[in-house]
Amino acid sequence: MFAKEAEKIKSLLEWEIKDTNIIPYSDTKKRIHYVDHQVFSNAIFYCHCLLAEKVHFIFNDCMAVTDAIIGANLSDEEVLDLLNVLVIISEWYADDILYYLSYHTETKEQVVNLIISKETLLREALTVVKALNEVPFWVLLRAGLFIAQGVRYDFIKSYEFFPPEIGEIIEAFSNDTEHYISLQTVESLINNLLKIKYKHISVQLIPDGIIIQANK
Repeated sequence: MFAKEAEKIKSLLEWEIKDTNIIPYSDTKKRIHYVDHQVFSNAIFYCHCLLAEKVHFIFNDCMAVTDAIIGANLSDEEVLDLLNVLVIISEWYADDILYYLSYHTETKEQVVNLIISKETLLREALTVVKALNEVPFWVLLRAGLFIAQGVRYDFIKSYEFFPPEIGEIIEAFSNDTEHYISLQTVESLINNLLKIKYKHISVQLIPDGIIIQANK
């Protein structure tokens, strides 16, 4: 799926690409993308590679992200939630690149169908967790992501979800209207998502790092 788009995005990459059978990721210090071509040689993965090259390592350098977060004064729950926020915003921007790259081609519908299928699975998952006293933050994030994508790509006209926090997440994504992806726009989205649960945690992105403030 999206073979033409994968080749197009791959052609935009400037760093070296190497095969790996361990963990596919982008080493932003060595400027190498490690790719498992048996599994991850697809358009979405190359979108993450491109974002890691052009914007920030949070998009595909799991090693650098882990190193940055380990040194922060965060609880285990806060670390997990921050990692989930970074994963979610990475999907938001990578999916966006793929969608607009395929906008005028027959694969546009494939992108929409891909997102719809993920959103359908999420609805089923939410039905299961509805009985819980507290819905996990990662579930809220993922729900907000898929619905915001539906609104952005115009295949969801209206929605009614629970719990109300999802509305805040959708609003955070919906406010991200910049067509140019910059450190400032990414940082703003991260912090807008984080403050839904954590008022005391903020993130600052610098070209080669992450500054995490936790005012407890």
